Amino acid sequence: MKSCDILLIKRKYDPIGWIIQWATGGKYNHACIAVSKDHILDIRAKKIEEIVHKSRYLNDRFEVKLVRWFGFRKLQDMDMYVIRYICNQKKKYTYLSWLISIILILFKKKPLRSTCSGLIAEAFSILGINFNDNKEPYEISPEDINKCPNIIDVTKELYD
Repeated sequence: MKSCDILLIKRKYDPIGWIIQWATGGKYNHACIAVSKDHILDIRAKKIEEIVHKSRYLNDRFEVKLVRWFGFRKLQDMDMYVIRYICNQKKKYTYLSWLISIILILFKKKPLRSTCSGLIAEAFSILGINFNDNKEPYEISPEDINKCPNIIDVTKELYD
């Protein structure tokens, strides 16, 4: 796992996650971003939670996929811009603002705050990298990241 790889996550028993999957038509309901070989920055409903060890998601409660933007490593030091952008978004939110934001996104309106995948997409968009040219960064879901043609599956690196 390398800095700025994206971990797509499906929590197996998660009613809110099921709603996200249903609304996006996708398999995954959460996204995190790698900050090192073994650590990820976890973006939760209330805040950017913390830097956690990858083992948090490597158990039987989750199904995960690690992806990388093809050619991202050719952009020297760009990973630090992405990580810094996300870390600077240290606002705390209520679950109500998160729920309202999800509803606004479903109606193609700008949310009150970013979702996990939306914040990752915003950070990458600063560098001119878009996961879906037909959507604003805040509209990006974990499934949009998963289906992006410039993404490569590097899940095996989670276990190295």
